Amino acid sequence: MALPAQHIAESWNAAEFFANKILKESRGVNETQVDWVKAVKDLFTGLQDFVRSSYPTGLKWNPSGCNIAEAQAAAKAGGPAAAQAAVAAPVPAPAKAPVAAARGPPVPPPPPPP
Repeated sequence: MALPAQHIAESWNAAEFFANKILKESRGVNETQVDWVKAVKDLFTGLQDFVRSSYPTGLKWNPSGCNIAEAQAAAKAGGPAAAQAAVAAPVPAPAKAPVAAARGPPVPPPPPPP
């Protein structure tokens, strides 16, 4: 699986073919289309820079986050600040299941249907 910034770059590379077609057909005829293509390219470039600096390996989930019902209640009661405080509150970790003894490699998946 590609890293997020690489995925954005690949998405732009896929869209660039059609963007170039729009540029070729619209340059000198409809500058609004040319400006739109430039704006889309800037959007992809800016998004890639943002993701590269803020989320280099993807989103990070908080494994000890709060219960969704608590966050929704806090958001209704006091707005975003209260919801953020509810999310920051620690939630007790669930009890860990006992680890089963090693039994060898897992069973292979069944063959695909004919």
